[in-house]
Amino acid sequence: KRNELEISDVNNVYLKNGELKYQKLKGRWADAGESLAAYNKAIVFARQMIEKGGADRL
Repeated sequence: KRNELEISDVNNVYLKNGELKYQKLKGRWADAGESLAAYNKAIVFARQMIEKGGADRL
């Protein structure tokens, strides 16, 4: 093991504590876990969704 937390580990802690929140977005799903470029594309996409009314925040 790498002694690192994965985002799923963090999500599981939030779920266990009853603090996990989510929001379904209209449109497409993007994985930002591959690279900084993919992350930046996902941020641009999320901002576009907010502007179109498909989400209310990042």
